[in-house]
Amino acid sequence: MTNYPWYEIVSDEIILQGDLFENIPFEYSRNIVNKKKATAVIDYYDVIVLSQSCDLVARKLKNVILCPYWTLEEFGQANNTYQSKKGKKN
Repeated sequence: MTNYPWYEIVSDEIILQGDLFENIPFEYSRNIVNKKKATAVIDYYDVIVLSQSCDLVARKLKNVILCPYWTLEEFGQANNTYQSKKGKKN
């Protein structure tokens, strides 16, 4: 992960809003229409925690809201518009 001055790597076990996690496995089913032949798929994502810190610390949540994130370079590779001068300008 690139080093930026506005965040730091911590060794705390408490998960807080805004924490970044790399290479997290997510399992989902493919071909759900035909349940007899549904296939489990595992993809890996870099994610940011969106759930509120107060709820996480108080353990009020059964589920934590996560959102995948990409570096600007990765995003540009997947979306050619953002690599052009026009895309960078807007």
